[in-house]
Amino acid sequence: MGVDISIGKIANMYEKGVVEPLSVKQRAIKSATESASMILRIDDVIAASKPKERKAGNPEKEEEESKYQKIINRPSTSGSTKRTDISTT
Repeated sequence: MGVDISIGKIANMYEKGVVEPLSVKQRAIKSATESASMILRIDDVIAASKPKERKAGNPEKEEEESKYQKIINRPSTSGSTKRTDISTT
């Protein structure tokens, strides 16, 4: 069974001449799983690299962090805001 997009209803794809091997479906599921896993890992890295809370009375560190924020939030050449994560270790 599958969706026949020409009529927008569920139909027997085998009768329609559409045969999709199991290996194709397995690869698609594996690829989707790997992509989701990679996105979650990247999200964890970004969350872990967020700067710690600043201690009061350190103006040099505040100035340096301000410089990085300007770089991170600058507009790209395409006109949209491009976010670039920079490690400040």
